[in-house]
Amino acid sequence: MNILIADDNIDEVRTPLKRQLARIYGADAILEAGNGRMAVEMVNRHHPNVVILDIMMPVMDGIGACRAIRADRDNLGIYIIM
Repeated sequence: MNILIADDNIDEVRTPLKRQLARIYGADAILEAGNGRMAVEMVNRHHPNVVILDIMMPVMDGIGACRAIRADRDNLGIYIIM
C-alpha cells in the first residue's frame, strides 16, 4: 500500500499526517508532494493506492490535480480523498 499526501503546509498537515500513517503502513509507504502539479507527477511515477489532496495549494490546486489524475485511465483505481 502506498499513500501520497499532497499539501503545501508541511508543518501542520503533512508531517503529522505522515507520522500517523507511517505507524500503520510503514514510513516507506508514504509519499509527499507540496503542490498539485507535483502530486500528479508522483501519481504517474509511483501509482499510489490512495491520494490525500489539499484543495488549496500553489501551482495547481487539489481540484485541478484530481481532474488531471482522473484524466488518465490508468489512475481510475486510485482512491482520492480531499
